[in-house]
Amino acid sequence: MTKSTSWPCIVTLILLLIAALEAADLYELRGQVVLPEGRPLSDGFVFLEGATSPFSSSTRTALDGSFKFKKLDPATYRIQIVTSWGEMERSIEIGPSSADKKGRIKIAFKFEPQFHPEERATVSLRQLTIPEEAEEEYRKAITSLNQKKTEEAIEHLQKALELAPHYSIALNRLGTISYMSQNYVQAETYFRQALKHAPDSYPPVVNLGGALHSQGKLEEALEMNRRAVQMRPQDPLARSQLGQTYWALGQLDPAVKELKLAKALDPGHFSCPQLVLAEIYDQRKDYEGVVRELEEFLDEHPDSPLSGRVAESLNRVRSKQSP
Repeated sequence: MTKSTSWPCIVTLILLLIAALEAADLYELRGQVVLPEGRPLSDGFVFLEGATSPFSSSTRTALDGSFKFKKLDPATYRIQIVTSWGEMERSIEIGPSSADKKGRIKIAFKFEPQFHPEERATVSLRQLTIPEEAEEEYRKAITSLNQKKTEEAIEHLQKALELAPHYSIALNRLGTISYMSQNYVQAETYFRQALKHAPDSYPPVVNLGGALHSQGKLEEALEMNRRAVQMRPQDPLARSQLGQTYWALGQLDPAVKELKLAKALDPGHFSCPQLVLAEIYDQRKDYEGVVRELEEFLDEHPDSPLSGRVAESLNRVRSKQSP
């Protein structure tokens, strides 16, 4: 059983962020990827995924490491930079606070690759036998998501699964779409099916952990989120979900540990670990800690639809600190 809270959890946050997309201006993201020594990363793949809505797009870096995405809704996204020798992922918030007068947002990334040997070493033979027709339907689905045609994308994914019922990537994608539509029961079903056909695949593990947490199946969520952290200890989503599940179970010390690790890995992560930490510190009457977390949230997410509410809460907590 989850407990009530004055701060939004992952579920509440997603509901509010999705609602904020109505009638919004569009933005352009201009980025550059450089290696630690300062050289540009040329010919890398860049994937942009909606963190709270089923958007997907991709491009490649130019010789100078630059890339561009156009016509983006204001929202939080996951940006993934991939090469043959590693990959990295960060959250990025698109909105007016970071844009110039023409709606352009410029950002530089220092490529700090992570390696995920569990996926490269254990690819299921069945996943290697996906028919080309099914893969083409999946590609069409991604194109539809790029065009913000979610229903059309779902149709292509379902066609892909008619051709290859064991197509784990398509099942996982349907699960994420269901999750972002708040259909957590259906999302759980898709993630379980994806995991059944690809037991060593990481995405359905961490996604299933989130779907279980959102339904209040906390013991199952704890087990799955622990598994996700074991598979990828450097993934802030796994750390944040595990921390939130510990918190919901009343295990505050391990919750604080995991949420702090999530922040260290990605301070602007879309799951907003600062808000749960603020709730924990509030329970402990550590008002300095509450202020610190809420201030950090506002710094990292100035355009969040939650920013007004968080600012009001921050003022109330500051008043408690007054002599």
